[in-house]
Amino acid sequence: MTLRQLEALAAVADAGGFTAAAELLGRSQPTVSKEIQTLERTLRHELVTRSGRNTRLSEEGLRLLPRARRVLSEVAELELTARTPQRRQTITVRVACTPSVSNRLLPELLQEIERSMSQLDVTVKEVETGGVETLVDQGEADLGLCHHPRHTRLTRTDVLGSDELVLIGRDDVLSGVPSPDDLSALAPIPLLLWPRDNHPEYFDSLVSLCRTRGLSPLLLIGADRLSGARRYLLTQGRAVSIVPLDAAQALESGLARLRLGDDARAPLGAVLPLSPARVVLDVVDLARELHEAARTRPERGASTAERRRRR
Repeated sequence: MTLRQLEALAAVADAGGFTAAAELLGRSQPTVSKEIQTLERTLRHELVTRSGRNTRLSEEGLRLLPRARRVLSEVAELELTARTPQRRQTITVRVACTPSVSNRLLPELLQEIERSMSQLDVTVKEVETGGVETLVDQGEADLGLCHHPRHTRLTRTDVLGSDELVLIGRDDVLSGVPSPDDLSALAPIPLLLWPRDNHPEYFDSLVSLCRTRGLSPLLLIGADRLSGARRYLLTQGRAVSIVPLDAAQALESGLARLRLGDDARAPLGAVLPLSPARVVLDVVDLARELHEAARTRPERGASTAERRRRR
């Protein structure tokens, strides 16, 4: 039994077939098929049910899959530990994140890691929206945290939850909106967003959010983050934007925010290598727990525009 055979089994489970699994692993389809057959002979069980184009794990394959993943995770952790300098006696985990995650979740995560996982040395690389997946895919990060996570050929995603999206802008601009379901009053005001090429799915979801509320926004493409060169457009009342609530709370007090309703949410998730180290999975679990706990806390400082709508 070899690690390549266990990787093939996990890949078939993830991809749903030999051809897709081969593409996922960067191997040929016959090679993956042969690795599965050899593993089946070794274990004396049929692990994959083959029926025409329909390929899935057998009952025995499903029973053994968690153990196979555990072995792969242990090996990945061994490699992670081996590349950490022995004199430090810690395990280094490289975390990539987007600005909206670094506002609240990441500081809480780092603080809790210091308290309960002191053997970890976490290094953080903050990247622009859409950049997390690239770092994990290229092996430059062990874990990525972002909204609307996407998987690549060499990565997978894990859901942590979702975050509320809010409209931000100057208070006198947002006060002219009669209802969160009707944003048509903002027709003359551009919507400031990062470039669509950064993350087309995320970008399109924000535009769609406006259109379902009666607004076909004028799009103003600014810097990659709202703390960039065009932020003054928000504080001067010359633009509005849509961001996760945590990001809005971190912006300066001169900006107001408007809640858009229960359907205005962005999925939050982790981007992981296909076989992450166990300690990386522990960090993901911790991040999920902290994010869930944060949802029960009282919200920080509501804006005038919000308070008016609560009366």
